[in-house]
Amino acid sequence: MTLGEVRQTANVENSTTIRVTTPAHDAGPVEIIVSNPDGQAVTFTGGHSYASPQSFDFNGAWEGCTLAHPDAQARSAPQHSDMEMRFTIESNRLTNLTCGGATLAFVSPPSVRDGAFSHAGDDDVVITGRIVSAVSAVGTINTGACPATRWAGARR
Repeated sequence: MTLGEVRQTANVENSTTIRVTTPAHDAGPVEIIVSNPDGQAVTFTGGHSYASPQSFDFNGAWEGCTLAHPDAQARSAPQHSDMEMRFTIESNRLTNLTCGGATLAFVSPPSVRDGAFSHAGDDDVVITGRIVSAVSAVGTINTGACPATRWAGARR
C-alpha cells in the first residue's frame, strides 16, 4: 500500500478492511494506492486527508505499543514489539512516559509544537513523536525498557 507516495505496511483484516498507521505528513489530501501480490492495483485520488496539527488539541492521555521493525523477519536479534506504552501531554508538554514497565518523568518536559515532540537525555533515552490526528500518534523510542523501535498510539 502506498499513502501519499510513501510505501506503508498494511494489515488486511478482511475483503473490505485494511488498517495502516499513517505517518506524519503535511496537511492536505494524498493519494492511496492499494496493490495485490499479483500486481493488480487500485488508486484512490485524494483518498486520505491529513489535518493541520494546529487544528486539534494534543493534551491528554495517550496509549499505544511499540512496533516490530519492518524487516524483523530478516533479523536474527529479538524484536521488541507489542510492548505497551503510555504518555501524557499537559499544557502542550510531554510530562511522562511509560514503556515496557519503566516510567520516565521529565525534569524539563519537552514541548509539543505543531504536533511534534522529542527528547534526547544524557542517559541515552531518546523519544520522538508526532501527533498525526486528534486521535493518533507515531514516533520512535529508545530506552532500556524499550530498545530502539517505532511506536504507534491513540488518545485514550
